[in-house]
Amino acid sequence: MKRLLLCVALAAVAAALLFAGDLKRRLARIPLPPPPSSPFASVAVEGDAIAARLLPGEQFMVFRSGSKVAKLIGDSELLTISPDEPVLLTSAHRSYHLACRTSPSPAGLNVEARSNVHEIKGPVKSFFIQAQ
Repeated sequence: MKRLLLCVALAAVAAALLFAGDLKRRLARIPLPPPPSSPFASVAVEGDAIAARLLPGEQFMVFRSGSKVAKLIGDSELLTISPDEPVLLTSAHRSYHLACRTSPSPAGLNVEARSNVHEIKGPVKSFFIQAQ
């Protein structure tokens, strides 16, 4: 009886390992969306900071460096970013790390963008959005 239970337990472990391997292969075949483009309708210099207006319909949680409080912003809302305060914008399937640059010229936002599908993270796309 103990041998039978041991054989059943080993078969269950083997099946679980095979299933996990198969699941990993299937998940690897899920096409990731391309890295996201800019979520901003406009980017402008505002004093010593950058003011970026979200595109209509966009919605993100905003995490500012050094703060433990997140804020929900969306739908054409204005986001002001100072040079000493990196910002993380995140939604269900996209994230943006933003850093303000006011000098040297040109002023704008350094962006690192990534798309995610569940727990699978897509490649990081780095780009610069020049302030108008």
